[in-house]
Amino acid sequence: MDVSSVSGSAAMRPAGPPPGGAHAKTLKAVAEKLGMSTGDLRSALKSGSTMADLATTAGVSRDDLVQTIASTLPATGRDGATVDTTAMATDIADGVRPQRPSQSSEPDLGKGLDALSSALGISSSDLLDRLTEGSGITDLLQGSAQVSAQLAALQNKGALVDGYA
Repeated sequence: MDVSSVSGSAAMRPAGPPPGGAHAKTLKAVAEKLGMSTGDLRSALKSGSTMADLATTAGVSRDDLVQTIASTLPATGRDGATVDTTAMATDIADGVRPQRPSQSSEPDLGKGLDALSSALGISSSDLLDRLTEGSGITDLLQGSAQVSAQLAALQNKGALVDGYA
């Protein structure tokens, strides 16, 4: 098993709007479509109105609003998968916030042990036994120079993080 394939799934993305100013771009486009300033649009949204409500008041059709919002959204997600911009734009127009996957505050040790044991060519239970008997990771890696070099390279790139520091 190549250790680099394990580390990529553990990367965390920062919270907040997506990078690239998509949020500001959407607000600007919708404000222009509705004939108002972005400041007025922000104020109306903060006071509980949805973009769909504001469009109705401004005489802008729902389809035009959704198309305007969709045109400001990226066609692919952070993972490279295609995004349904129309569905996303409809949710934005209606003020529906996306559901974020729940994240456990506890690291998944089982996955980490499985990945490391596979990379070392030993069973997870054998790895756990060796670690609890006093063998350190360094001792185990001495027998696998390739895995040791991969881990060192990943650590230098910041891909490995000590979850218990």
